[in-house]
Amino acid sequence: MALEFQLGADILSTAVAPGWEEIGKLGAIAVIRTGLNFFLSRELAEERSSVV
Repeated sequence: MALEFQLGADILSTAVAPGWEEIGKLGAIAVIRTGLNFFLSRELAEERSSVV
C-alpha cells in the first residue's frame, strides 16, 4: 500500500513542474514499483499457501 502512496506523491510532484526528464523518471519509477509490488504479492501468496 505504501508503494501506491509514494507513486501518487511522485505523480503530484510531476504535475506541478512537468518536464520530459521528470516524466521519464516518473515512468521508470512506476515500472519498477509495479514490478516490485507484483513480485511481493506473488511471494506473499506463496508463503500463505505453504503455511496452510
